[in-house]
Amino acid sequence: MGSKVLCTCTPARMRACILGGPAEMPKRCRFWLMILSLMPSAVWVAASAQRPTPMPETLSPFGAPVAAHTPYTVVLQDSTPGLTMTIALRLDGASVIKFEYSQADAVIHRTIELPTGVTVVVDDVRQRRSSTCRSGTSFRARMDSSRGCIRNDVGDLVFRGEIVGEGDVVAGYDTVRVQSDRSTFWFARDVGCAHVKSITKLPGGGTSEKVASLITPGDPDSALFSVPDTYEEVPPSVLHRMAPDSAEARRTDTFYFQCRPPK
Repeated sequence: MGSKVLCTCTPARMRACILGGPAEMPKRCRFWLMILSLMPSAVWVAASAQRPTPMPETLSPFGAPVAAHTPYTVVLQDSTPGLTMTIALRLDGASVIKFEYSQADAVIHRTIELPTGVTVVVDDVRQRRSSTCRSGTSFRARMDSSRGCIRNDVGDLVFRGEIVGEGDVVAGYDTVRVQSDRSTFWFARDVGCAHVKSITKLPGGGTSEKVASLITPGDPDSALFSVPDTYEEVPPSVLHRMAPDSAEARRTDTFYFQCRPPK
């Protein structure tokens, strides 16, 4: 690989760094690779850097928020020092996933999915936000534990994966084990299909492991879903600091301006 500057930590431009292996990446880009590999809607990004894979079955935007009947907050510690992930599901079906990286060049990012159909991506360090609309309630709210936590209450797929095991106990909870590309997830059946453990094989070697250090049943802290009015609303290219003339910036910004939530 010619220069590490190519790795600007956006999905489309991550691939050159991925092919060089984790040792060739700046720390910030290794952080974003771990985030992408653990986000269910983006698991394919890392895998597609090394081999073409067919797109999986389309995920359903429908189904009742059955998982939200058991709201929760889960804090997971990563095998990488300084990296923490918090996932919370609210009784009304809202969900949030928060990544915190406490080393130099700190990162605090949240993705909030509201039951109104609005998704807000938040950069709490730079005090910026990027809001778009989507179809359906958060997939986390629609996971059905009686269907292996990968389908909704009517049997439609809401999480790309295959059930590969059941009965593992993680942090005191019975789980279902799901394989999704390079990642294996453990979902707690009795806590709204909460993500309580995951192991991801990183391209170029090595693994990233997350294990729940705290599981709190019940409605989560409202601060996880709160975005100050003073935060600047920006398109994704600005939030993720993409090259303004790149194809990825044009693609994401086009979607952003076409799918703005109502004011």
